[in-house]
Amino acid sequence: VDYASVTSITEALQGVHTVISTVLNRDEMIPADNLLKGAIAAGVKRFAPSEFAAVKEANFDIELYRMIKVPHWNDVKNSGMEYTAFRNGLFMDYFAAGSSYHGPLKMFPFVVNVKERTAEIPGTGDEKGTFTTVADIGKFVSAAVTLDKWPEELGMSGETLSYNEIVRRAEEVIGEKFKVTYLSVEELEKRREESIEKKDMWGQFSAEAFLVGVKGKGEIKDPYLNKTTDVQPTKITEFLQKYWGKA
Repeated sequence: VDYASVTSITEALQGVHTVISTVLNRDEMIPADNLLKGAIAAGVKRFAPSEFAAVKEANFDIELYRMIKVPHWNDVKNSGMEYTAFRNGLFMDYFAAGSSYHGPLKMFPFVVNVKERTAEIPGTGDEKGTFTTVADIGKFVSAAVTLDKWPEELGMSGETLSYNEIVRRAEEVIGEKFKVTYLSVEELEKRREESIEKKDMWGQFSAEAFLVGVKGKGEIKDPYLNKTTDVQPTKITEFLQKYWGKA
């Protein structure tokens, strides 16, 4: 399929009922927009844009998402198709960065660096967030396809807990204490402003994502798919044990 061509996409989607998009490019949205246009032209009935993150409100707090996700979401809502946004919180997989993990994500430590036994935690560390493995997201989405009707939001959760609790569990699995530092809202705001001045997009994104967590917007409070499907998701301790536990 040529994602630069709406015609190519339309032809590929003939007879397709549901499209789950994972197309998202921070530099340009043409592939994602063309996929939506092709789905409409092909008569697709259901469409889910590439969300797969925190709550909807968080998209307005992160400039990158505000620029690319918010306009695309509005186009989806006006498409005439049935639609939903899959929301899973953060990818639990990042806690395996530096291990034997092999998966679809480009791995890097986020907040908790288990390999180095360190954690740089935004806020007090008691704010809760939702964490779900990529594998379980696939299972939830697969189950969602069979639902008779899609609500506008389809939340899911592997486990919801605080970073302080994640560090405690990682210490138990590893058998060592972690070096933990905390970042105040003021420090995060300063990082954000400095990153903007330096045109450091990743630094800005990280600071804004940390602030989203401090505000409690990383928690999926009503994980609809946990209630309506039979998926039994991986919990944090099980995940940490798999990649960091002693053989």
